Amino acid sequence: MSGGTPFSVKHPGCAGRLTVAGPARILRAMSTTTTLSPLPLARWEAMGTRRQVRNRKLFVVDVGPREDETPIVLVHGFPTSSWDFTPLLAPLAGRRVIAFDLLGYGLSEKPWPHEYSLVEQSDFLAALLSGLGVKRAHLVAHDMGDTVVQELLGRRIESAQLVPFEIASVTLLNGGILVDRVRPILSQKLLRTLPGRVLSPLLPRALSRRAFDASLRRIAGPDRPPPDDELDTQFALVERDDGRRLLPHLIGYMREREIHRKRWRRALLTHPFPMLLLWGDRDPINPWSTVEEIIAERPATEAVRLPRIGHYPQLEAPAEVAHRVLDFVGRVARAGAGGA
Repeated sequence: MSGGTPFSVKHPGCAGRLTVAGPARILRAMSTTTTLSPLPLARWEAMGTRRQVRNRKLFVVDVGPREDETPIVLVHGFPTSSWDFTPLLAPLAGRRVIAFDLLGYGLSEKPWPHEYSLVEQSDFLAALLSGLGVKRAHLVAHDMGDTVVQELLGRRIESAQLVPFEIASVTLLNGGILVDRVRPILSQKLLRTLPGRVLSPLLPRALSRRAFDASLRRIAGPDRPPPDDELDTQFALVERDDGRRLLPHLIGYMREREIHRKRWRRALLTHPFPMLLLWGDRDPINPWSTVEEIIAERPATEAVRLPRIGHYPQLEAPAEVAHRVLDFVGRVARAGAGGA
C-alpha cells in the first residue's frame, strides 16, 4: 500500500467488497487533524432526554435534520454506553442521528432486581423508533448491540410485521456475531461464574476500577490505548445509579447468544438488507476470522478491515468509521435500497 490510500479487493467468490483501510498511522492522523474526540459527559447528558419507552426511562439523543427520513441509529455494547459514539457526531452532523442507552446502561434507568435480556433490549429499540415516528433506519451497532440488531433481523425475516420500521442497512462494528469465534477475556469469564456474580458488586470501588481499566486496555489496539479521561467517563457511566451491581446480570447476554446461536446466525447470514462490517483486526475478543467466515457464507457483505485497531473502532479510529458509514449509507440511498 503506497501513501496509505484505502483500496478494495474482491474476496474469492464474493459479490460484495473487502476493503483494507490504510496504515494505522494514516488513521491516527485523520482522527487527530479532525479532532474527533468524545464529548464531555455533561455536554452529552445535556443533549439528551430521558424518554418513556414501554415501561422504562431510556436516555435518548436525537439530533440532526428532521427532514432526514432515514436516520442513523447507533446501538452500543457491553459494558459501556452510547457515549462511545460521540466522536462520530461531528462528521455525521448532516444526518439525523439517534443514539440511546440500553436498559441498565449509561444514563438510562437501571432497574434492580430485573432479568436483563437481549430480546427485551430489541423490544426497547423497536418501541423507541416507533415512538419517534421512524419508518426506516440505518442501524449501526457495536459489540452486544450487534446481537440486538441480529434479533431484529431474525424477526424481520419471520415477518415484516414484527419490526415496526424498515431496515435500510446494517453496519456492525466488532462484536460476537458468530458465537464460535468469540474469545472472552478473563473479566467476562469471571463475571459469568457464581463467585464472580456474588463478589463483583462487593469489590471496593478502587479495585473494580482497576479491573475495568485493565480490561478496556487489554482489548484496545496497540497504537491507541484508551486515555485516562475516557476511562473516567466510561466507568462513571457504568457506576451511575449503582450500576456496578448490574454487571453480572447484564453479561447474561453471552448465555443468550449460546441459546439463540442458530437463530441469530441464520438471521445474520440470510437477511436481505445491505450490510457493512467495520472491523478492528487487533480485537482479542472478536477476531478478523469472524469477518472472513461471514464473507465466505454471505458474499453480498461488504467489509472494511481496520489495521491495528482493537475492539472500539468508533473511539480508536472515529474519522475512518464515520467516513465509511456515510459512504455506505449514501451508496445504499443512491441504489434505492434504503431511501435517502
